Amino acid sequence: MAFRTKRKAFSFHDKLKILQYYDKKSQDYKKSQIAAELEIPVSTLSTIVKYRADVENRCKNISGAYLKRKKNKSGKYVEIENVLIDWIVSMNAQNIPLDGPMMKQRALEIAKELEVYDFTASSGWYSRFKQRHAFSLNNDFDSDDGSDLTYESYQELVKDYEPCDVFNADEFGLFYKLMPNDMSTIVDKICKDGTMPEERFTVLACSNSIGSEKLPLLIIGNTENSDKDLPCQYQVNPKSWMTKLAFTNWLYILDEYFEIQGRLVVLFVDESPVHPKDIILNNINLVIIPPEAEHEMPMSQGIIKVIKQNYRIKLIEKYKEGLAVDFKQCLKYLTDVFESIKAHTIQSYFKKSGFGDYYEVDDEDDEYKEQILMKYQDYLYVDYELATCEVEKGVNQESTFTDNNIKEKVNKIIINNGETIDNKSVTALQAVTTLKHYLKSLDSENGLNNLSVIESIILSSISKNNSM
Repeated sequence: MAFRTKRKAFSFHDKLKILQYYDKKSQDYKKSQIAAELEIPVSTLSTIVKYRADVENRCKNISGAYLKRKKNKSGKYVEIENVLIDWIVSMNAQNIPLDGPMMKQRALEIAKELEVYDFTASSGWYSRFKQRHAFSLNNDFDSDDGSDLTYESYQELVKDYEPCDVFNADEFGLFYKLMPNDMSTIVDKICKDGTMPEERFTVLACSNSIGSEKLPLLIIGNTENSDKDLPCQYQVNPKSWMTKLAFTNWLYILDEYFEIQGRLVVLFVDESPVHPKDIILNNINLVIIPPEAEHEMPMSQGIIKVIKQNYRIKLIEKYKEGLAVDFKQCLKYLTDVFESIKAHTIQSYFKKSGFGDYYEVDDEDDEYKEQILMKYQDYLYVDYELATCEVEKGVNQESTFTDNNIKEKVNKIIINNGETIDNKSVTALQAVTTLKHYLKSLDSENGLNNLSVIESIILSSISKNNSM
């Protein structure tokens, strides 16, 4: 083991290796001899050995990206953070589980004790604190449900990242062989039980916020394939679903990709049974957005819609020519339409989701595309709610939204937990939810605004009835 003579700074990872080497040799060799073998000054070795406890504690509680840093860059509130780190180490030693709200509350208490009055424990500070010390609590927010993730929150979360290093990924389902004349066979099919896997793809799309880096699609189907010359990543699953293992492996490969490039990035994903919350990554800050957040993510906001529109237009062209499409052609079409999305379109949807000032852009429509959209509207959005993964047993994918989310929304305006919710009101809110999905597919902002008024009337009625 040898370090370059010119090297003047060591990361915690290097210091830990030096300590391990020192422990092996210290019984038989003098410190000066060990330092000579390591090609470092004796004084440097002595300092590292002297502060052994600090090095080992930090290496125990932080992960790869931070271990490799040569300098421990401090934040503005370094004293607060140092005390907080000691507290976290103490909690870990006692096997006491921690989460984001607990850490931020403790930070506020420390700030009060230290008489630091301008400290607020904001989402931005917390995100940077985790990045500096590489804690793996990547999915915690200011509130328990994440519903207060506003425009300002997103700005804070991405403050320390270049726009090219801010990513969003999301899965979507696709009846990839479906032609317009086959619509009747799949109407209202969600395939939550894994049916029709031979007709479906689950597609994972990921892009950065400026549209300069659209990562290769990960497409999952149940068709066996031995052809290694594919335009995308392809995996086989009996039900054509994304799994936690597949998504985790994709994350690890992506993490290694960014590590090779020397980049630290933030990746936003929606909450899903297949998105791991406890994964430790070196170069990716994984932020899991709960469904109650104020803004939809860019992919679900419109990028996926653009992919599906352009893909189906390609199929319509084949349909008009009386031609069928094969498995490999479908993979190529999907890859081509994703790569062809213009950068300014992707930028627009990121901004619409809260990542910057939103501005309108023309959806990449020409006259021909406009005609297709009008004539084949039902066909274009036929698989809008197609299942992409298995839901835990005992949980119905449709009722997850209607029962849990709607009742949660209603319960926010009911003071006493014991009161019941009128079935008619729940049915009305379910109808509103269905209309929301449809209007989102049309990208109808006016329609959604009008629907919000109707939803408010229903919620107000529920509140009034329960106050009588």
